[in-house]
Amino acid sequence: MKFLLCLSLSLIALFAEGKGCFVDENSQNIIFVKDGETKSLGLKEKIYKDQRCAFDESSFYVANLNNEIVKVASEKEFLFALPNVGCKVSNILLEKDKIYVACDMANVVTIAIFDKSSKKFISKNFNNVYKISSFLPLSEGAFFTSFNGKAFLLDSKLNAKEQKSVGFAPVSACKFSDDEIFIGFKNGEILDLKSGAKKQVLRSKISALACVGDEIFAGDEGGVVYKFDKSFKLKGKKELFGGEIKEIFIDQKIPKDIRDRLPIFLYNNKIFWVLH
Repeated sequence: MKFLLCLSLSLIALFAEGKGCFVDENSQNIIFVKDGETKSLGLKEKIYKDQRCAFDESSFYVANLNNEIVKVASEKEFLFALPNVGCKVSNILLEKDKIYVACDMANVVTIAIFDKSSKKFISKNFNNVYKISSFLPLSEGAFFTSFNGKAFLLDSKLNAKEQKSVGFAPVSACKFSDDEIFIGFKNGEILDLKSGAKKQVLRSKISALACVGDEIFAGDEGGVVYKFDKSFKLKGKKELFGGEIKEIFIDQKIPKDIRDRLPIFLYNNKIFWVLH
């Protein structure tokens, strides 16, 4: 019954991160995932419809319409505000004790890091960058791409360690480590950022990427998930939905042989899924 009920939802099960969350564009609620189970959290705070949110063991982190980052637990708690008027938060990521925020303006991108322990906050603007298309936290810094074909590796002070022109238009990214980052493109190409190796692997947009073990999972705009090795050799694919896959969550705690049983499965009586 639980399995059939899940199939009736607009979010169909596949495999999930141990914890994570996103904003439901229709209901303005936070939908969060923990240990393969999904719940909804209603908010009185006015929040951006198309933003991601971050989640730890007890709280959620979202941006309101005043560019304030707020912590939502039993009560709302203000954390910090971005200094840019007109900036629209698109991504909030949580890595250990740090909150990573990406914000778009007209031809300007703002990246910010807030340390929850020290309460220190830094931000930096990057000019002539049109809209963030992917955003990843690094152990020391951050990585992002823009739709106009730029990729930035930032240090812990948000200085650009490396800036590359990677081609039009990068739309997704994932990492195995700070030195192994892969980028998916609108034309169906995948780029190994470190080696520069690039290959046309799909005929459609690579709208979502996930790096797990030694494999790359790619979701496209037609609802298909593909699995590649690091040399971009196709290892399998599954047709899942009729629409674009926006994000892939994978729980690495699940044994690999079970993780490979696509498109839908139950594990320990819990449901694992792809957000589309």
